[in-house]
Amino acid sequence: MLKDHEDQERYRELLKEYFKFNREEDTAIEVIWDARKAYIRGQIIQQGARKNKTRRMERQRIEGEIARLEKTLKNNAKDKKTQFNLDIVKKQLETLLVEDMAKKLRFVRQHHFESANKVGRWLARKINKKKQAQYINKIQEEGKIYHSNKEIGQQFTSFFEKLYKADKIAKENVTQYIGRQDIPKISEKQREKLNRKIGEEEISRAIKKLPSNKAPGPDGFSMLYYKIFQDILIKPLQKVMNKILEEGKVPQTWNNANIVVIPKGKADSTQVKNYRPISLLNSDYKIFASILADRLKEVLKDIIGEEQSGFLPGRQMKENIRNILNAIEYYDKNNQKEIALLFLDAEKAFDNVNWFCMFEILREMDAGFYFSNAIKAIYSQQTARVIINGQASDTININKGTRQGCPLSPSLFILTIEVLLNAIRKNKDLKGLRTKNYSYKIRAFADDLVCLIEDPIDQFDKWWEAIRNFGEVAGLKINKEKTKILTKNMPHKRKEKLQRVTGLEVVKKIRYLGIEITSSNAQLFKNNYEKKWKERKEKLKNWRFLQLSLLGRIAIVKMKILSEVNFLFQNLPILRSKKTIAEWQKDIQRFIWEGKKARIGFKNLKDISKRGGMGLPDLQLYYDAAALSWVKDWTTLNKRKTLALEGQDLRKGWHSYLCREKPIKERNFKNHFLRAALIGTWEKYKIRFYKKVPLWCSPLGAEHMRELPRETWLTYRQILRIENQEVNLKTYEEIKNIDPTLTWLNYWQIRGIFLEDKRIGFELKETCWDRILKIETKIIKTLYQQLLLWDTEDNQVKTVMTKWARELGHTIMFSDWEKIWIKNQKLTYATEIRENWFKVFYRWYLTPERLAKFSKGKGDGRCWKCQKHNGDFMHMWWRCKKIKKFWLEIRKEIEKILQIKLNTKPDYFLLDMVDFHMDSNTEKLFTYMVTAARICIAKVWKTQEIPTIEKWTLKLIDIKNMDLLTQKVSQNISPRQGTDWNKFSQYLSGSNTER
Repeated sequence: MLKDHEDQERYRELLKEYFKFNREEDTAIEVIWDARKAYIRGQIIQQGARKNKTRRMERQRIEGEIARLEKTLKNNAKDKKTQFNLDIVKKQLETLLVEDMAKKLRFVRQHHFESANKVGRWLARKINKKKQAQYINKIQEEGKIYHSNKEIGQQFTSFFEKLYKADKIAKENVTQYIGRQDIPKISEKQREKLNRKIGEEEISRAIKKLPSNKAPGPDGFSMLYYKIFQDILIKPLQKVMNKILEEGKVPQTWNNANIVVIPKGKADSTQVKNYRPISLLNSDYKIFASILADRLKEVLKDIIGEEQSGFLPGRQMKENIRNILNAIEYYDKNNQKEIALLFLDAEKAFDNVNWFCMFEILREMDAGFYFSNAIKAIYSQQTARVIINGQASDTININKGTRQGCPLSPSLFILTIEVLLNAIRKNKDLKGLRTKNYSYKIRAFADDLVCLIEDPIDQFDKWWEAIRNFGEVAGLKINKEKTKILTKNMPHKRKEKLQRVTGLEVVKKIRYLGIEITSSNAQLFKNNYEKKWKERKEKLKNWRFLQLSLLGRIAIVKMKILSEVNFLFQNLPILRSKKTIAEWQKDIQRFIWEGKKARIGFKNLKDISKRGGMGLPDLQLYYDAAALSWVKDWTTLNKRKTLALEGQDLRKGWHSYLCREKPIKERNFKNHFLRAALIGTWEKYKIRFYKKVPLWCSPLGAEHMRELPRETWLTYRQILRIENQEVNLKTYEEIKNIDPTLTWLNYWQIRGIFLEDKRIGFELKETCWDRILKIETKIIKTLYQQLLLWDTEDNQVKTVMTKWARELGHTIMFSDWEKIWIKNQKLTYATEIRENWFKVFYRWYLTPERLAKFSKGKGDGRCWKCQKHNGDFMHMWWRCKKIKKFWLEIRKEIEKILQIKLNTKPDYFLLDMVDFHMDSNTEKLFTYMVTAARICIAKVWKTQEIPTIEKWTLKLIDIKNMDLLTQKVSQNISPRQGTDWNKFSQYLSGSNTER
């Protein structure tokens, strides 16, 4: 109901009236806020009842008309006019039932219209061999099997009651442990950031950011409700939130949640413990939690050590993989040292966090009164009901854990687990990997922890004690059965001893963050790339039988192939040749074209839609983009600790291998699995990025990074004086003002390198790589777009564009093509409509003329419709007299509907390319109308049949109904505006239809 403009205005007025007559002088603002939910919910129920009554009456009238027409048709089965009118009235009934369809068929026909053959849940369900089980038909606990919904629900309820019952942890033990950890205080500026009053703009940003299509909490109000009415709701919500900061009391409804469960991957789904609980929380609470989470993340990114790579801006799991692989490379060269990688499995880590421990950490870091108030208010009186198979349990109390589904949960969890990381980091008795300047002991991605333990047999007990001590106060529980050890440089007997000492399994291979790791990086390609593609190739074979269009197959590649291989590219860029990806791309091409000859060139397929392409991923370019995102770190030198390990055996600094005109030949550089692959990708594109020495290059760092223990490295951008394209080195005094640690020796070293580089010249203009260095998000996407632009630069003017211009008899400006590409991308969100345009543009359809050439004289190449003229592309689509007659009829009907005058130009009807102005709604309707006509022609392509106005009308009604249904069920209320179909509705109810 929130989709109708009239309803929105009605509820807007009701909300204004409600807040006008309910003031804080009489009632607490949190009570007013909660009562508003009950009031609006009641109004929505009343309005729904009235609408349902009106629809029932109209439905009875239409069904009576259908019965009358069916009776007439029964007496005269050949009466085409009555048949057509019957079809129209049935479509009108379908239009009337859009509301019901929006509820019942939300993920069926509408998604077939909007989501069929494009990336989305509809397509995911279609290509998955087994539909993800939402219904739990049995549960096994303690040897008993339960089948009824009531018994199954009881088992889950009992499990979660025990899970969320507070552990018996003495508060004094928590306080003493936290007090010993030397937790750093946050700065005054950071504290002010956490504790300032919540403003309207902050609330508006949170509402905009949170997705609309998530299931609502117990109050039933989705985020869409807050997006629509935020102009009215923000002010009272702001008062509620700031009162929480001051008084530490949340509205009663914020304490409640519904818990739904999802199975954990491939685990036994008959065991309750193998389900992950997700809390469905009220949307207003999520807005508040999102604001607090954003504030906290801004502070955490400065105080959380770089060992934690989860849930913080600018940090990614690839850093963990990178450090582990670098450690394995290090111990390859230092094979006299024994190392064990301890992969910890924390049992229900988020659900076991001790609230008091969390509060003590906030107190110790001096988070501030208001922020601490808010956290304590949230984590004090939580309750939930467990929803199993659509049935809700009794209310259970929650006394520990951070709720999965809450925007604040990840930040609070990593804040808590940082205490453990810091304890290990600072404990000198715990021996990890040690280089000249840095120690590497532990890496974490949220609760996925891996410890690097040197001399593991002697060291293990100390490490385990440190982990246990933290767990006893924070609630962290390690599952020893799932905790594994991977060793390197340990003979078999030593491994057996380690297994006895620890009581943990020592494995040869382990899957960590989606990557299979062994003690030798030489196995990475086989265990990850080869294994992954073997699985994907088998899937492609299964998917080839699906009834999907070209865009549908491209969508499968994007959703099920690209996402998985791109994960490998981002976390494991180790490929040294193009052979592997070239084979993968061939397999994809075979899938796209169903084993047949390609009708559209690869460069056209992979180009972006704004340039007339279809967006097929180029895996090689995605790999190169991912590899270059790693090389970026060699450029910026920001991740000093990671780079120190990655380059610990190099003679020179990173910039020596990147900036020089001729790369330095150091055999040792490529004697490293990661470096060898990454430098190859850089050298492939280096000439594109720079033709001269870049200004980000550090001359001192390039040559002397190994022997000079500096924290920062001066770049040419800092130390050069550039005037009128003349480049000179600044004086010693000028540079020393920038970096007080600079010595005369450093300056003369810089000067010598500068004179050498000056002969080559400096890149003074900003390049795309300079722009890449400035961004922190969407780096791979930005790089891919740049590489794709370079790769398709010789294909900007496509062959078909020249053919169209020649056959239409006039020049078509490139800007005109760009307009039509962008228009089709924006207006035609239904893939069937977009694909029809692409197929006509790329001249996909096989004509009699082309088929005669393929069949070597077996066909005569004549038009299938008129049987007279040569059936070339333009004849079949436009010049054939029979088809031309159909287009003239279409023009006449469009003029009648839109009340405009049209020339009979093929540009208008085949390419949607008009040379006159239309308002946006008329433009949408025109696009739908000519597309419906093209679809009608395509459906009878290889036959003598000529499409009719009746067929076109029915197809257009289908498009209309699906468009209306999309508007009803789509959660995306902006920027897409609903189409106004009134002109078409008036046309249907006019002289063309018997009523």
